[in-house]
Amino acid sequence: MATGAIILGGIAAAGTAYSVYQGRKAAKASRRAADVQRKQRQAEEARARRAQIAEARRKRAAVVNAAAAGGLTQTSGFSGGLGSLQSQLGGNLGFMDQSSGRSAMFERFTGEATSAQQRANTGSAVAGLAMQGASMFSAPTPTPAPSSGSVGQAGGTFSPMFRTNVGPRN
Repeated sequence: MATGAIILGGIAAAGTAYSVYQGRKAAKASRRAADVQRKQRQAEEARARRAQIAEARRKRAAVVNAAAAGGLTQTSGFSGGLGSLQSQLGGNLGFMDQSSGRSAMFERFTGEATSAQQRANTGSAVAGLAMQGASMFSAPTPTPAPSSGSVGQAGGTFSPMFRTNVGPRN
């Protein structure tokens, strides 16, 4: 009996260790995937930023050319039009910065959640191992005889873990 309990305890410990190892391996792979995804997002954001700037330059050149052809480069409308283009570019770039910040926060929180889940799984595995060990090494306790007139003692099985009867109640 004791040898069997030791063997089963060793198997349970090995299973828990393997589970913890695989959990850490999965968390590491998840972090690497998040890093790749973050780099991809940053590359896309840089491309979009360059496209916004290039579009603003094209629009500005078109306005300058049209104003120069009409002799309107010294008017308030020309200055206002250029200011509007610059303001639109600033607003678009500011929105992109906010979006990028939110994406970075999402990635950070997702990483924290993954790490917390992995720690919870490790704790659960260790607790399960401890429970298995406790049940393997605890001596079976005989079921007490039901006492007359005692509420909740009739029927069921005795649980050595909680030192109470488990089962149907009166």
